[in-house]
Amino acid sequence: EQVQDMEEVVRDAIRSAKKSRQKAEPILVFGAANRLQRSHLSHLLGLVDRNPEVSVRLPLDWRGAGDKDVQALSNLLAKRSRVTLQGPRGRSSGQLKLPIDASCNALGDLSEALAVTNQSGVDSVSVEGTMGGVPECVIDLAPLRLTCQELVLSRRKVADEGCAIACGFVRPWV
Repeated sequence: EQVQDMEEVVRDAIRSAKKSRQKAEPILVFGAANRLQRSHLSHLLGLVDRNPEVSVRLPLDWRGAGDKDVQALSNLLAKRSRVTLQGPRGRSSGQLKLPIDASCNALGDLSEALAVTNQSGVDSVSVEGTMGGVPECVIDLAPLRLTCQELVLSRRKVADEGCAIACGFVRPWV
């Protein structure tokens, strides 16, 4: 409901900026405690589609998300430079935390969106439970950002989720 109300506030801000002949570039910033779900992300996707001036910054912690939420996040990230992921307190880089129960398809699609949109603020991706603790697997994205001729992966235990993330990230190469 609050995400829907946000669209009216954004439109008002854009209108008032145009009246005063200023460039309107509203940036919507969401913190980790927002617990955005598929419906919220769908509304944000519509808002970004209807308002080309709007940018969105989302948190890196998605451990509480469901499979459909992860898929909706992938769709939203596809808006290229207008939707970015950022660490706590505005840090420019960090670890994207995804839920252990997300499907390999959803993890692969999200990883592909990270690669295609050049989310440089994400250094690594971890798959873990909602309570934190030791991550099931952590995938460092630096080697995956190399070209296919330069990529060398060390022998690491990454499980199915880690393979889905790595394969999704390099899928645009094909």
